[in-house]
Amino acid sequence: MTSLSFPPPVKQFLAAIVAASILTACTQSGAGDFAANVTETDWADEPYSVILSRVDDVPAFREDLETGKKIRSANEQTVIGLAKVYGWRIEQDVSAGLAMLETACDRDQMRACQSIGWVIAQQNNPQSVSRRMGYHSRACEGGVVLACAGLTEAYANGHGTEKSVEKALAYAEISCRDMSTRGCANAASYLIAVLPDQAEAKLKQACDVDNVHACENLGLALLKGVYGEDRVAEAAKPYERGCLASSAQSCTQLVNGMITDKLTPADANSVLLMSETLCRAGATETCLQLAYHFGRAGAAPHPARSFRAANAGCNHGDTTMCRWLAEDHRDGVGTPKNLEKAQSLYAWLCENGELVDCQDAAELKLLLTNAKAPEETGTTTCDFGDAEACRTLAWEYATGDKRAQDTARATELFQAGCDKGNANSCIDLGSLNDWAMFGVAEDKEAARELYVRACDMGSKDGCDLLDQSLSAAR
Repeated sequence: MTSLSFPPPVKQFLAAIVAASILTACTQSGAGDFAANVTETDWADEPYSVILSRVDDVPAFREDLETGKKIRSANEQTVIGLAKVYGWRIEQDVSAGLAMLETACDRDQMRACQSIGWVIAQQNNPQSVSRRMGYHSRACEGGVVLACAGLTEAYANGHGTEKSVEKALAYAEISCRDMSTRGCANAASYLIAVLPDQAEAKLKQACDVDNVHACENLGLALLKGVYGEDRVAEAAKPYERGCLASSAQSCTQLVNGMITDKLTPADANSVLLMSETLCRAGATETCLQLAYHFGRAGAAPHPARSFRAANAGCNHGDTTMCRWLAEDHRDGVGTPKNLEKAQSLYAWLCENGELVDCQDAAELKLLLTNAKAPEETGTTTCDFGDAEACRTLAWEYATGDKRAQDTARATELFQAGCDKGNANSCIDLGSLNDWAMFGVAEDKEAARELYVRACDMGSKDGCDLLDQSLSAAR
């Protein structure tokens, strides 16, 4: 299986370009009964996302697609070819996917030709990158403006062809015949390095017709100081336009700019309301900036809105937002204090590998059970996934150091640490069994099994102890 790399400057725009090309490859039509005797007209002209969502619903048909048995139209070949190249919903096979795209391109599916050009660019192979020009030229001539934008990039940077500012500009003009297209936004962005003023004018024109990609790119260029540090504040205008047109990237950058006092939107209230809408829809980076803006940054304190942003971000799986949400529940910030919810969130974070939260989970558990001290209950971060803490606590019980000696509790904790993947805990428990230490009954067979586990975890000490035990048994 071939893996793809992303050479600059393609990397910055590639994922979005490919996504745009496949989502707009055709217009959606009526679907019919997908499961029963599917015909080409049922789905061959539907968008990529619709086709692959249905592939999930019918395993037998999915298998046919993976093997190519039922692929008839050029659009089907394009969609499934791209799925194979990128491993979307079906197993990744770049060579097979490219072969399908080439067949579709030969059948005059221009989106397939354009996609081949980008896949070749990703492979970053000097021997084949010039092939990209042929595929993009054919697709551009066939009306795919994203391919024309690809040619703009190639000529602007000399990728796969000679560098030519004039040709780069010419293909940008073609890409921008319709200012609302993604192709125009991309082509103009590629011109920034060679014709910054021309690029700015095109991006502004496109942004003014609510091309959110153009707004994002123009805002980023201004914010990064491409047109001078004295113009950074001007990024607020395109970002605000993009944000109000539902661009999460624009909203995120703009709220961050408000926090740092770099950007001031004309209608901050509308920007924040749109940002909250996008946050609830799953834009976790926007949630992060909102939580800072309304709470942790202190720019415009509004604890309830900060809490809502953290809650939305956590609901979409962002661990940072879950941690902040736990803090809000624990401290009663923006919501009534709720230690049970805080403890549950910290425990979830701990169980999912965020060990920094284990101590908070343990402390809250102690507080909720009215324990006076860890020594009285034995509750520590061991209970929340910290294997080394299990081992430390086990030795305290085994030796009677810091707490009453308890052999049964010690062996239980050594076993817990071993089960959590701590090889030293396996060795310690094995040694107790091997040498009948601290009141543990001698059990050579159990000791060897524990040494085997430690050895399998990569512990040299475990392997050495196993060899010694086996030698002694001969």
